[in-house]
Amino acid sequence: KTLERRPPHHKVINMYGGSSVNSIFCLPDETGSAVLERILNNYCRDNGIELTFTVLNFGIPSGAILSQMQSYILFSPRVKPDIVVSLDGHNDLIAGLRGNAKLTNDYYITYSGHSEHWLRNATRSEQVPVEYVDDSSQEPADYQGNPRSSVKAYWKRKEQFMRFVNAEGADFVWALQPLQFGRRLLDEEVARQSYQSSTAGKIDVISALVNMYGIIHDRYTPPDKCMSLDLHKIFAKRADTDAIFVDNCHLSPDGEAVLGKQLAQLIIDQSLPNMIKNLETVD
Repeated sequence: KTLERRPPHHKVINMYGGSSVNSIFCLPDETGSAVLERILNNYCRDNGIELTFTVLNFGIPSGAILSQMQSYILFSPRVKPDIVVSLDGHNDLIAGLRGNAKLTNDYYITYSGHSEHWLRNATRSEQVPVEYVDDSSQEPADYQGNPRSSVKAYWKRKEQFMRFVNAEGADFVWALQPLQFGRRLLDEEVARQSYQSSTAGKIDVISALVNMYGIIHDRYTPPDKCMSLDLHKIFAKRADTDAIFVDNCHLSPDGEAVLGKQLAQLIIDQSLPNMIKNLETVD
């Protein structure tokens, strides 16, 4: 209720994504969302800007963009965020390979494997097929989808989320999640070779992600109606990979500090000037 009735100078940022946004290896004050909030509030205080920021973390472990949209629909009408950050990549891209190929190809739907198991439990039926490929063993898995279709589904759904948020009057941050294999994509030849295969087949998780991130960087550009941030490329240029990643897709507290700082700088550069101008108009 406090945020619902907040004054014009109090801005709210909603962050959406999977377990990487949830920051499962960090304490609450070490998360990227907490770092972002501190930096923005300190910047405004130090520069005499009468703005206050609250950053809400809606990260859902194993969540895809459809999960982000569901959370947005459930909670945003009351909060009415000024900025929405959508930080993702890993979950949607892998889910597009593992899940039902028709849903991915025809309807741009990617989903967590928990969804199929939930359906079986909810209906108490063993007749509901579990099509989701489980590669928890980290061994190469025989995926059903293909990389290009998975990337297209991810991109189409993210565009839909952006349009939805823009229609509600909020700014949208289109952020690509950093992954630990980033340096492999700095080599143009590796990137060029990585997306040559467009068919399903036995492939390990890392190779699949290198493939699909290569497709994204070569063929896709975020729309103009958003603030975009390729955190994968930013993190790939760093030499302290072991210190900022806990595993392939989750960040350490040091990594979360980098993430929060990059997001804060983007918002300070591209969104804060309009907020100040609008605040002066209200006054």
